[in-house]
Amino acid sequence: MRRVKFAGREFDLTLFLGMVSIMIVVITMTYIIADYQNRIRLQEVRVVYEEKIEFVTSQAKKFVDNMSMALTYLDTARDDLKNAKINLEKANFWFERKDYEKTKNLTFDAKFYFNRSNYVFKKALHYMLLSTNSSTEEYSVILELYINYTHSAINLTYYGNLMSWHLENASIYYQDGENAKASHEMDIFNELSPYYNQFDQEMENYMREIKFYYGIRE
Repeated sequence: MRRVKFAGREFDLTLFLGMVSIMIVVITMTYIIADYQNRIRLQEVRVVYEEKIEFVTSQAKKFVDNMSMALTYLDTARDDLKNAKINLEKANFWFERKDYEKTKNLTFDAKFYFNRSNYVFKKALHYMLLSTNSSTEEYSVILELYINYTHSAINLTYYGNLMSWHLENASIYYQDGENAKASHEMDIFNELSPYYNQFDQEMENYMREIKFYYGIRE
């Protein structure tokens, strides 16, 4: 063993160097392990972050896709509803003037448009409800307005179709001289009318709120 004197004391140089080497190795390994652990943590953070980004992006795409489909169906349904309402109004106009043939033709068209509009509004509602699964809080208000609007539209088309049926039946009975049956059909028609008007008003109210949300002033 090689010994050296330092500050009046003898030291085993070989043992000292060995201990220093071990300390260096320990420090180096500690650093390597710590660095490795940090890299693992960073990798985990990166993976989690990327997964969140991917999830948010996916949800946003689903929301946009579903709402695009919903609004496309909604526009189509609104056009059909417009035609249905016009035909029903015209049918009622000619019924009051006892032109029952024109009434029949117009109620036939009204039923067609009310039925088709009802179906398409339900398709729009389906995609709106799907949108709620991928929507964020900031879109919850406008989405709820669209859903409420569409519910009212579905109810309106339902009652509009029934009214068209009974008005048509009344015109047929009057043509055949069966006044009592015609009068009964008109009683039902008049009973349905308040419900029709209620949902028509609801649609107007919800559309006003939707426009207000987008800053559209009438």
